[in-house]
Amino acid sequence: MKLNKTYYIVCQGTCFYEQILFKILRDLNIFVQIEHPNKVRTFAKSLGKLAKTDKIDAKILFEYGLRMNPEETVCLKTESEINITNFVKICDELLKKMRQESYRQESYELKLSENQ
Repeated sequence: MKLNKTYYIVCQGTCFYEQILFKILRDLNIFVQIEHPNKVRTFAKSLGKLAKTDKIDAKILFEYGLRMNPEETVCLKTESEINITNFVKICDELLKKMRQESYRQESYELKLSENQ
């Protein structure tokens, strides 16, 4: 597949939104580079840009694309890998909530025993 080098998109990989963008743009044969947020943030700091807003991020990504001449992202996670990652995140959140509930219950029981 020949990519359109006239237009290319540079974005940060943050959640999984870039997955959808990647697939759409690749179907349109548009060059896509997905960069790790820390890499782009380091680039921004090197330019003395410490503030972080969507507007500033867009300008930084534009500048990053011009100066760093990024290489195309060839592939991302498979659907199975995304599902597994999401499952692990959900499990982690549930475990965290269970611990919080356990601490809350212990605190409640301690207060009850102090009042008796």
